[in-house]
Amino acid sequence: MIPFVTTKKQSETIISCGVDPITADLSYIVFPNGHLQYYVGQHKMQATNFCIDGVSYGKQEFVGEPAWSSSALLALLPKKINIDGKDYEGQLCLCNFGYEFRYISKDGDFPFGTLQKDPVSACVEAIKWLHEEKHQLNNIFKELINNLSE
Repeated sequence: MIPFVTTKKQSETIISCGVDPITADLSYIVFPNGHLQYYVGQHKMQATNFCIDGVSYGKQEFVGEPAWSSSALLALLPKKINIDGKDYEGQLCLCNFGYEFRYISKDGDFPFGTLQKDPVSACVEAIKWLHEEKHQLNNIFKELINNLSE
């Protein structure tokens, strides 16, 4: 199965690149038995009679760790970047050996490309490169507000 969400390590990498955790569209919670569960848009969960595998834990509050879906990662990545006056378009491609994210110009020149086993890993590598090269990621909240006001 192809992963559709960041791992904890990938999430930490994204945050270390300056991405605000509030942009995460998912969270994951590790329960007392070690079971991992993903939740959409829910970063805190309360349970009054929490029970796993027949063991009662009583009232519990679980705080989730941020996680990004492949859709949220793609929303963060700029569609175009400019390097020394030349425009490059971002592309996520399914290739014979995995998923490639690259920035490519109209004449086929590309300053960045990464081939990974899944689209999430390819997007995380692109975010790392953009951060290292001092390119701005999309401000998805600003774009959302602008779309709502139109």
